[in-house]
Amino acid sequence: MTALPPRPRLAALLADLARRLPESHGILLSAPELAAGRAALEALADPRRRARVAAGLGDAEAAWLAQRIEAGWSRLGPVRRDPSAALVADGEVWLTGATVALALTLATDGLEPGWTAAWPDDVIPGAGGGSALLELPSDTAPGTRSFAVKVIGRATTAANEPPRRAVLVAETAVRLRRPTVAPEPEPGWLRVTDETGAPAAGLTLEVDGHKTTVPASGRVARPEGASGPPSVKLGGQALPIAEG
Repeated sequence: MTALPPRPRLAALLADLARRLPESHGILLSAPELAAGRAALEALADPRRRARVAAGLGDAEAAWLAQRIEAGWSRLGPVRRDPSAALVADGEVWLTGATVALALTLATDGLEPGWTAAWPDDVIPGAGGGSALLELPSDTAPGTRSFAVKVIGRATTAANEPPRRAVLVAETAVRLRRPTVAPEPEPGWLRVTDETGAPAAGLTLEVDGHKTTVPASGRVARPEGASGPPSVKLGGQALPIAEG
């Protein structure tokens, strides 16, 4: 079983907090002096806001914040968590003109072993059903691809509680980008962007046999002494060079 990464775990914790705290402390939260806290809980009931909060943090920050929230919640009473599931994948995938494999992994929290997953028809489930592989063909168009997987199992309960069935939906979205390489007016320089013209910042390429990471500007220098037409590869696949 794969544990929830920090950011999905934080989003799930915020959802539980927004749902459970008004149930257990509704009278307290109705006090006028707690109006700001009540409004914050109401805002966290919106899954889009929870997602934005979690997405804006690094893994270490999300883990720290979740720990602080649970510690504060525990001072008010028992921390009651619901089962949760997340679909983990790369946030973006670069299309090279060849078939690209995208790995999808399910992460769960609060489920007993033995849960099952209903994967979409176009993916190849792995052994055990906790992961899958999607092959993106060479003609895949850039854009955003969304995925949803239904997870069915039993919630983890205390010894004195009856078994409880859980049906969850794990979702994610992956941005598919296509790199474009063009010579700069300044000799010895290339510009690497995506299909929209945005710089391909962070993308690692092989330029004339040397690995380089595209900076925020999108401008990449050819190795010193390089001559002739530039050679640019991504994952071993040669990329076309646009005309200057």
